[in-house]
Amino acid sequence: MTVFGSVLIDPAAARDLDIAVGYRTTAERDVVLPLDESEAGRYATRQMSPMLEFMETDWLRRLDLELLASSDAETH
Repeated sequence: MTVFGSVLIDPAAARDLDIAVGYRTTAERDVVLPLDESEAGRYATRQMSPMLEFMETDWLRRLDLELLASSDAETH
């Protein structure tokens, strides 16, 4: 396990902690979970945020596809 990134350059200004994990070729691999949370649930909230944004804009992506399909049909 090693630390890399901005924390090595300027620890006081670093906004995150980058950790790399290497496995031996014979070792079983498992998901590495967060080692520390600044507040309870922060990791889960940050993990869900992009998914919720994607879900909230789904109707716009569907509308774009419909518009593309209708304009493509008109040109052929």
